[in-house]
Amino acid sequence: MHVGRGDDRGGNEILVLWFGEPSNLHAVWTPRFIDGSALSFSELVDLLDNATPEQVRRAQAGGPGAWAIESVQLRSACYELGDHRLSYRYVHDHWPTVQRRLLEAGLRLAGELNRLLGTP
Repeated sequence: MHVGRGDDRGGNEILVLWFGEPSNLHAVWTPRFIDGSALSFSELVDLLDNATPEQVRRAQAGGPGAWAIESVQLRSACYELGDHRLSYRYVHDHWPTVQRRLLEAGLRLAGELNRLLGTP
């Protein structure tokens, strides 16, 4: 959502019902998806912490501009809202994207910290 369409303030202006509760698209993606998983932080890390060396290399390649373009390429699917009543189908369709983007974000942050600290 941070590279949203521009006219909607990153999804903040897109009103939806999230499991029957009023919300906006940005809040769905940050933090409702994660909160709704009912996983603790350690359980979420265990779920995501399985990157191969190739995944690490790919995730850390490019830099912020390339990473933003990845998000732009995912954007249209995020905006497929039907009647704006989001629930299990939306979670089913997008949870893999949430997991992948969380993993990539963690790998990228680790790579940047390693770069700044001069560690491999």
